Amino acid sequence: MKSLLTGLMVVFATTFYAQGGMVTFSVDMSGYTGSEILTDSNVYVNGTFNDWCGACWTLGDSDADMIYTGTFPVTSDTIEYKFTVNGWTDQENFVGGEECTISAFGFTNRYLTYSGDTTLTTVCWNSCSPCGVGPDPGNVTLTVDMNTYAGSETIGDSSMYVSGAFNNWCGDCNMMSHNGDGTYTTTVAMGPGLNEYKFQINQWADQEYFNGSEPCTGPPAEFINRQLMVDGDTIVGEVCFQACVTCDLAQDPGNITLSVDMNQYEGPEIVGDSSVFVSGQFNSWCGDCNMLTHNGDGTYTGTVLMPAGQNEYKFQINNWADDESLVGGEECTLTTGEFTNRVLDVNGDAIVDMVCFESCAACAAPCTLADTAPVGLTKSQQPVPFPDGDIDRAQVKWYKDTPDVKYSADDNTAVDIEFWPIRDLVTNTPITNGDTTLLLKRTKPNKDLFKWPVKYIRPDINPNTRYRWRVRIYCDAGN
Repeated sequence: MKSLLTGLMVVFATTFYAQGGMVTFSVDMSGYTGSEILTDSNVYVNGTFNDWCGACWTLGDSDADMIYTGTFPVTSDTIEYKFTVNGWTDQENFVGGEECTISAFGFTNRYLTYSGDTTLTTVCWNSCSPCGVGPDPGNVTLTVDMNTYAGSETIGDSSMYVSGAFNNWCGDCNMMSHNGDGTYTTTVAMGPGLNEYKFQINQWADQEYFNGSEPCTGPPAEFINRQLMVDGDTIVGEVCFQACVTCDLAQDPGNITLSVDMNQYEGPEIVGDSSVFVSGQFNSWCGDCNMLTHNGDGTYTGTVLMPAGQNEYKFQINNWADDESLVGGEECTLTTGEFTNRVLDVNGDAIVDMVCFESCAACAAPCTLADTAPVGLTKSQQPVPFPDGDIDRAQVKWYKDTPDVKYSADDNTAVDIEFWPIRDLVTNTPITNGDTTLLLKRTKPNKDLFKWPVKYIRPDINPNTRYRWRVRIYCDAGN
């Protein structure tokens, strides 16, 4: 039994190392600009191979050349990892998309696939390349102008911060200095290459909101931030809060008044005084942050502060219990991926015209004239000569005898006509489940006569057949 166990252990050990190997990690810290003081034993490598343990695997710098190296047994040939300082006191921060990284579940790490014992090329801290190859880290000076800020926060000398990948989005790590004129400045150390960041107020009490169309931001995503390519020390030009340009060139944020008509809502929710909300990029799609006020007539109104430029939003009921289902392609919508929302370009305060729920237009007025129509209905069937032979024509006339009135465009009157065979008059045999022909939503405003000839080439419609007709009138909007 003992020999058998030993044999199994040997097999396992052989398989164990065949899937990995001894890996030598090496990082050049000469470009490190973080807040930690480096020693010869406080740089670490953390990854999937050591459960991101923090201070388990120490890299050494015995010759004090700022290159830290360590060799360790790694049991998998595919790994994620990053270099850290003082356990997790400081770490590399990648934006995502770098050639040596992989992003998943909100984290971006170095990524490696290898085979057997491997010595990795020495790379610069927070870079995929050796130091001196590719972009350099740098001290980046940022300035933001808050003079046009129209949000709810009170801005004082110690209210403005900048957060980003360089400080783990910490909120209060990098406060900006007030210049005494409504502008704020600070200098932060950023890693080489692409960096993301944004300005925020009173830690995270308020922040910049972007939609991804701005030239200084990343593309539309769950989180949209400013982006900057860093290659050495940089002074970034002054920008307006929530803009890529100075305040004199920027569009203005605005207090936007929105109104929605719920009278034609046919969904499952009960719509009461406190049921209708508006959500969008301006409030991070919060479900219950901006309730609209019931005007007492089935319409709801509210005013929200939106950032300058393009904004997406939609109306919803009872904190996302139901929301507008917009098809896409409508003049007031924008489709991004699987989501279609209303879109509005903001440049200062504005009052948006009232719209119908799930529509870009106002709710269609009820077609009151349709309540009593039709009062006259005639039908005929007769052959009509054509050059290629007679064509049988079935015709229905639908009109109003008295009073002599015309249906206007405001009535949106429409009609559908159905007819189907019910009896063969030659054999006097009933026809069951006959094919039904439908003319749908034929609309004629400003006319006192509705007339739709329906023409079929013989024998599709048989003169020796009895047909049943049904004519229905309704509003064009679907009422």
